[in-house]
Amino acid sequence: RLAAVWGLALSYPFVLWSRSGLETPLYSLAVVLACAAYVAAEYPLREGQGSRRWIAALAPIPVCLGRPEGLLLVPILAADRLSDRRDWAGAVRYVLPAAAAYGGYLLWRFLTFHSLLPNTSVKLYPLLIDRSASQGLGYVLYLGGLTLALPIAALLDSRLGRVERRRLGFLLAVVGLLSFFFNLAAGGDYRPGFRY
Repeated sequence: RLAAVWGLALSYPFVLWSRSGLETPLYSLAVVLACAAYVAAEYPLREGQGSRRWIAALAPIPVCLGRPEGLLLVPILAADRLSDRRDWAGAVRYVLPAAAAYGGYLLWRFLTFHSLLPNTSVKLYPLLIDRSASQGLGYVLYLGGLTLALPIAALLDSRLGRVERRRLGFLLAVVGLLSFFFNLAAGGDYRPGFRY
């Protein structure tokens, strides 16, 4: 745990952009809190220690409202619930509050601005895959690849229990899909290393 804290503290892009980017710090905090609430509710560290599931079900709402790609967290939560012994009730528990909140927000935005998308909406530029791929590769090279290699190596460890494997797989999916894959599809950024 201390290695992760020191690694983040020494991350130049994190330190540089942690105090800027408008909603980025608040959005990042919302993602961390939502994931922590979900993991604590669904994969507690000790048996019988799980937190209240209604808190975890409401936690993704600020993520969805924070940035347009935040809505991608909800399918990750639902997929994790469905892949964990086909927990349909759990999938609905996470999808319904986020869908209601985001649907209400879209309705308000349409009635107020007569458009579902703001002028500053996040756009996908698949034609800029060369730029986003080189930025992603540069970020991985900057960190030495450890941030991606360590969780994957831990997942391959046969001594890892089912709950630990699911917890780590979920967190890796959030980082991989919500951040890395989305920024790859969005064409990166004009500031190298910023999105990643």
